[in-house]
Amino acid sequence: MRTAPLNSCGTSAECPHCGKQNMALHLMGTPVGQEFMCVHCGTEFRAISSVRRPRADAIRKNKVAQRKTRERDIEAYLVKRVKAMGGECRKVIWQGRRGAPDRLVMLPLAGYEHPPIIFVELKASGIKPESHQLREHARMRKMGQRVVVIDSIEAVDELLK
Repeated sequence: MRTAPLNSCGTSAECPHCGKQNMALHLMGTPVGQEFMCVHCGTEFRAISSVRRPRADAIRKNKVAQRKTRERDIEAYLVKRVKAMGGECRKVIWQGRRGAPDRLVMLPLAGYEHPPIIFVELKASGIKPESHQLREHARMRKMGQRVVVIDSIEAVDELLK
């Protein structure tokens, strides 16, 4: 009888004849040694030990590589860029107001009639503002204020063009 390794999840085995996956029909445990009959070509085979799974440290390294840009890193970059332009970037603490923006950006009067003032909400990459934050941003925009949400280094560069 032919043999075939289980997949990395341990739930199916590839037919050694036609190469198609066959699901294990068991409820508990790993089906090592279980006999399969390919539903596609009819070949009988036995499942051998599963394909080697990645080690925990390899998984951890992969997660670090996939980590999103943190809010504090984006905030530090924003402050650095604004200061390099000759502007001010102030951290704002709002008394009795949930959802208000984190930073107040004041840029120099370079070709503007009035100095541009921008309220900035910072988020980690891929994170969206919560509903109470969106409501507060809408209130501020209704009053004529410019409010932007930034979640990446590229968004900082786009804002400060």
